[in-house]
Amino acid sequence: MVWVDPANIARNTLPPPVWIRSVSVDTKLYNDLETLEFPAHAQNIEINYTAPSLLIPQRVRFRYKLEGFDKDWRDAGVRRQAFYSKLPQGPTRFRVTASNNDGVWNEAGARFAFSISPSFTRASCLRLFVRSPFWGCRGFSTPYGYANSPERSERACMSGSPSAPESLCRELNRLRCGSGSQGLRAL
Repeated sequence: MVWVDPANIARNTLPPPVWIRSVSVDTKLYNDLETLEFPAHAQNIEINYTAPSLLIPQRVRFRYKLEGFDKDWRDAGVRRQAFYSKLPQGPTRFRVTASNNDGVWNEAGARFAFSISPSFTRASCLRLFVRSPFWGCRGFSTPYGYANSPERSERACMSGSPSAPESLCRELNRLRCGSGSQGLRAL
């Protein structure tokens, strides 16, 4: 005969330990989770985690969050994998927590940091390289942002254009008054 006293049922107050077992990126498996850097065009990321429980392992529940990507925790239920695709470049951190059969959560959980390398087309140095010739054409390759044509510079100053720099107009007046058209041609 078995005697069960409902007032004295033992409650599991021990939160389960949580471990991240492995990460798979586009079918490449990573077991060493020390500061991972994934390739630029990583498409599919699968994170495998677990929380061992000897009492009732099928009632262990999970929730996870990818910081900077997920706004809130995702409830995974009893599933022990997280899936992501087409993540943005840069550093991020994955966190997972688990609860035991009585709903006691391990709030510390497990976490690991990783980074997705910038693609060649997204690299900031490439963007600067591509944009710099356009900036040069628009003003940095010629003095004061005007074409090297003295006639064009003189017209801008003589018309009183607000876009003509004052120092350029003074220099044009000095050259025009001081040495005639030869001085203007030297500019």
